[in-house]
Amino acid sequence: MSRSVRTAVLLAITIGTASTASPLQAQVTRADSAAVLLDAAQAFRARGDTRVADEILRMILRRFPDTPSAELARGRSEETSRELEAGRGKTGFVVWNTLYGSFLGLAVPAAFGADEPEAFGAGLLVGAPLGFFASKAYANSRDLTAGQSGLISFATFWGTWQGFGWRDVLDIGTTQNPCQGIPGGVCGESTSDTAPWTAGVIGGLTGLGAGLYLARNDISSGTSSLIFNASLWGTWYGTALGILTDLEDDDLLTAILLGGNAGILASIPAAKAWNPSTNKVRLVSIAGVAGGVAGLGLDLLFNVDGDKAAVGIPTATATIGLVAGALLYKDRDRGIETASSNFQNSLLSLGEKPRWGVPLPMPARIRFELPNGTSGWRPGVRLMLVNGTF
Repeated sequence: MSRSVRTAVLLAITIGTASTASPLQAQVTRADSAAVLLDAAQAFRARGDTRVADEILRMILRRFPDTPSAELARGRSEETSRELEAGRGKTGFVVWNTLYGSFLGLAVPAAFGADEPEAFGAGLLVGAPLGFFASKAYANSRDLTAGQSGLISFATFWGTWQGFGWRDVLDIGTTQNPCQGIPGGVCGESTSDTAPWTAGVIGGLTGLGAGLYLARNDISSGTSSLIFNASLWGTWYGTALGILTDLEDDDLLTAILLGGNAGILASIPAAKAWNPSTNKVRLVSIAGVAGGVAGLGLDLLFNVDGDKAAVGIPTATATIGLVAGALLYKDRDRGIETASSNFQNSLLSLGEKPRWGVPLPMPARIRFELPNGTSGWRPGVRLMLVNGTF
């Protein structure tokens, strides 16, 4: 538990206890602990500390999902998450487009055939500030979430890559050189120096426009992350398929480009059905990377010879890693929404099957009595050793 969360919990106990004028029950319950934390989250949010409030609300959903306070916390957690995402989305959007403006400052002069350093210097002088101020004005004009920002940035990057790639495949800007003295003969090819840069600029600006259009909808950060990771995995599988089927040159590049696009198309229905968080997508993807690295280790260990085997083994182990990661983390987000924590924090849980666990301290209101017969409530913690239902 981070220091900020520990501090939030301690303050939550103090604030929640101070705000309770009379005891609700003679016995400390899970509902009491959740109510204390909910009051504290409200206080932190009112003070403008949205991040701490969000952490407390998520703690309620993890540890006390079956309490009345959890129902209120769920809606308020969605609100605080949107507020935090809006801030992160604006920052990421401005950073990316400042970098993209710098790229355009170099690519646009190159697309027009400039070869003098002054032209590129002027391009950088205009491109980076223009990217910064234009993106900042756009971000400030709307509530831009991290998911929307990520989608726009990805679409710009992907459009640029597709522009460069398809120009090469379709030989745009490439001319055939006729042979002297041989009617209809072809002696080599020449490619325009400006064509690749022109294609990259057009592709990137097209992607930027498409991203801005699609981002009018509510895009979660998990969906944006899934689309990005799926495009990379699709690109890898397209590369592997091309090598395994003996494709070369433009045919191989076509397989690579189409593979990435196929990954994006597959990610759209997957995002709707799976509705993953960013962390889940990253965990599943890194499991695939770990599988691929393990496959590369097998290549080196057994001195695998031949491109097909050298690529096929890491591809197979990466697929195993992705599947294993998806199965391992399929319920990772469910604990926030629906999982019961009746047995979560006890040393021994008794139910259909006894289970050992780690007893974690939970905030609680402790009733006390003085020798003169008066009683009251104080903040404290509760440590559950045995819990069960029969």
